[in-house]
Amino acid sequence: MKFTKKIMAVSVIALSILSIAACGSSSSPNSSNSSTGNKGNGSSASTPSASTIFQSTTSTYSTLKDFNFNEIIQTPQGTTNTTGEIAFNPLEMEIQMTMPNGMQTAAILLPTGFYLKVGSNWMSIPSGSSTVAAFQQDMQQYKTINPLQNLTLVGSDTVNGYVCWHLKGTFTSSGISSTDDLWVRQSDYYPVKAVIASSNSSTITITYSNWNTAAAITAPAA
Repeated sequence: MKFTKKIMAVSVIALSILSIAACGSSSSPNSSNSSTGNKGNGSSASTPSASTIFQSTTSTYSTLKDFNFNEIIQTPQGTTNTTGEIAFNPLEMEIQMTMPNGMQTAAILLPTGFYLKVGSNWMSIPSGSSTVAAFQQDMQQYKTINPLQNLTLVGSDTVNGYVCWHLKGTFTSSGISSTDDLWVRQSDYYPVKAVIASSNSSTITITYSNWNTAAAITAPAA
């Protein structure tokens, strides 16, 4: 999805899982392993513009094969915390989620099907179902980045040990506007963190790690 939209799509994941659960209960960009990057390195001698950084991030993001993430969605109704990993070609995902009401669940998406943990049990939903098809379509948004408007370069920050460029911009979609802060690793323009403050009174914070580590996502044990 476009970058802001891509992050916000995990909100859609939460809603999808809740719906399914309810039914059930009723480097460098060319490196094969770039998970470590350059921690603690200083910024480059020359400072690129905000638009140049964002264009490089957009290009690099499209090359990512997989990554881990942690997302915290804060709304007036409560907080949803999601951790997981997503891989592309083929599209695969595994997440663990804690809902605002304290409910915990997990989900695994594979080309062969979708698995949802309800309580202590896993339920399987066939890959050909409309639910899985819609879920897969949502996940495809993770391979594109929406252009932010009014981009500015806030400066250079260190986030989780990585020296990053800190960008700020705005985005509007479906009548909802947001102010977005994005931190990208200076060594290779990989995304490290994003904070999205939306006009619908929600704040989304997402951190990324373990880029291109050949994620191995498997179906749960029978």
